[in-house]
Amino acid sequence: GVSLITPEAAKKFETGGGFPMTIGGAGETARQAKMVRLTSLECGGRSAAGQPAVILDLPAGGGKKADGILGMPFLAQYVLKIDYDKKRVHFLSPGAPTPKDAATLPLIRRFGLPEVDADIDGLKGRVRLDTGYGGTFTFTSPTVAREKLKEKYTKRVESVTGQGLGGASVGEAVRVSNFSMAGQSLSGVVANLSADKAGALADADTIGLVGGETLARFVVTFDFPAGKLHLQKGARYAEPFTGPRAGLSGIMGESGDYTIRTVTP
Repeated sequence: GVSLITPEAAKKFETGGGFPMTIGGAGETARQAKMVRLTSLECGGRSAAGQPAVILDLPAGGGKKADGILGMPFLAQYVLKIDYDKKRVHFLSPGAPTPKDAATLPLIRRFGLPEVDADIDGLKGRVRLDTGYGGTFTFTSPTVAREKLKEKYTKRVESVTGQGLGGASVGEAVRVSNFSMAGQSLSGVVANLSADKAGALADADTIGLVGGETLARFVVTFDFPAGKLHLQKGARYAEPFTGPRAGLSGIMGESGDYTIRTVTP
């Protein structure tokens, strides 16, 4: 819900002080962080003063280390267009024209985070759009239990489903036949069944988290001021979903080591 800067970036930007607080995310472990207020925050020619942010290290394994994460207090001021094909992010002014040939649906913000309605193999409900999650889609653990998804998806493979602020999440990979938002349907999506007992993937009020591997099939425009989400088919829209096929999965450590957590029989 707020921006994040790493301890290293905080030193570089001479950002200190703050008050302690507990932070959660994907993964079951809550972490201690410091909340600060940034004098100014600028990105892409857009700027804002007095932005709240937490000082906290990012999970390991993300390749080139980033200085932080842009949070909703900054993003919600604009119409945010993410063009995955062209690798461009656009911060447009409120009232920007609706993209041509776009499917549109209401965008709800719960606890400041964007959610929309979706249909996954006939299961209808609210999903959270998580641009920081590199996977496709993960059902929350309450949804897995309530909808008896392990009985519905009999072909399952145990796997690490992600590595978030709260550590690694282990669940099971399945293949869903149809994933639909605003009438835009994707077939054969390799999704995950979460087993987390705490954190974002244990949220009973959303059926799951949509990640970047699914969002990247579209040009995605978050019109936060108007409360709308626009989806345009991208170059990868019809590309098949394959999923990992190594027969094992694990997590990346701080020093670059890789720890195997699951092995497929």
